[in-house]
Amino acid sequence: MMFVNVGCMVFQTIYYLSSPLCFTPVLVGAQLGLKFSLVALSPIVIVVLQKVLKLHQLSIVLVGLVALSSFALVMSFATTHALVFIATTITLLSNPAKPFIQAKISSLASKYEQGAVFALLSSTEVVTFLAATLSFLTLYPATLSIYHGFAWLFGAGVVLIPFLLVLTIYIADKRLGSSHQHSEDTTPILS
Repeated sequence: MMFVNVGCMVFQTIYYLSSPLCFTPVLVGAQLGLKFSLVALSPIVIVVLQKVLKLHQLSIVLVGLVALSSFALVMSFATTHALVFIATTITLLSNPAKPFIQAKISSLASKYEQGAVFALLSSTEVVTFLAATLSFLTLYPATLSIYHGFAWLFGAGVVLIPFLLVLTIYIADKRLGSSHQHSEDTTPILS
């Protein structure tokens, strides 16, 4: 998930400035302002998803992954300014997924292994950041002659990998039907 977020972030301004979108600097700023405003609304989205819609942790992660993939798909075919802003709004549902992924990983480790788990997560984030930057900055110019939005399509495809993994875990958890697992899944992150 972070791979696609970072990867798309490194080339999106160039994408917006080029044809067919031809954003002005004001529109680029407006899009980034919308994007960061939506990040600030994430705690409210978490409360709505957990308390109002009664979604479990893994369900919220799946919703977030579908939203991220949808964002990338819409961006790959965006030819108008309105579509870019609509696609950016879709990310509102993908922002809360990261804390739930961390919570699920944390619940799998004992209290004595928590430090090692978060050190591993931090190391993985740094490596992912570097790999995404290199991948997307190489991929975007290399595929411009094929299709202008190919890097976005690539990002949408990459999101399918964690989606399938989380979906497998979700199905396995449902099949086990363990009351212990169920009580952990419904515990809200925000109390």
